[in-house]
Amino acid sequence: MYRHLAIIVACGFLTACGSSLGNTSPFAAQAQAIDEGIQTIFNDTRPVSSFSDLPDHGTSSYDGKIGVVIDDEAGTIVIGDIAIDVDFGATTNPVTGSADSFISVSDEQFSGSLALANTAFETTSVATGVGFTGDLDGTLDGPETGQVIVDTDVEATFATPIGGAGEISGAYGLVTGDVTTSEGTFDVLAGEVFVSD
Repeated sequence: MYRHLAIIVACGFLTACGSSLGNTSPFAAQAQAIDEGIQTIFNDTRPVSSFSDLPDHGTSSYDGKIGVVIDDEAGTIVIGDIAIDVDFGATTNPVTGSADSFISVSDEQFSGSLALANTAFETTSVATGVGFTGDLDGTLDGPETGQVIVDTDVEATFATPIGGAGEISGAYGLVTGDVTTSEGTFDVLAGEVFVSD
């Protein structure tokens, strides 16, 4: 099964923070969605174990959530939406997509989007399996924070239903890198991403 790593601690922290804000908080709804999505992947899927288990042609689209904890003074938590397209027959940049609609734990909403590019199918460290790596970069803008330059990497393992016939039902992975604001450049202390069909 998937290694829960330190990121799962962050996942629980995301949900706890969202719950403390009450059901009326937009961030709380996003925190619940990312927690439920990851738990579904853990409970209902298994990692794709080898390259031979991937389709050799065809395309699929997946949607999900991305959440990060920033190593700034406040330990800022931000969650957004992500959508990807996978071309299983491509030999270069087989996974493309974007992430947007970011919101922080303080309910600050960010405009702009991040682009997923420079991807490759790889053996991943997120779980014993096969998935993809890529850059997730771009610029966001918040009414309080101002411009945020995002320079991150994604590593995700493909998931297939337990007992399924080999179809790819999504992916789960980690986000690393840094963000730069007017206050300086800060590491992504913990980051997670999931997508499903």
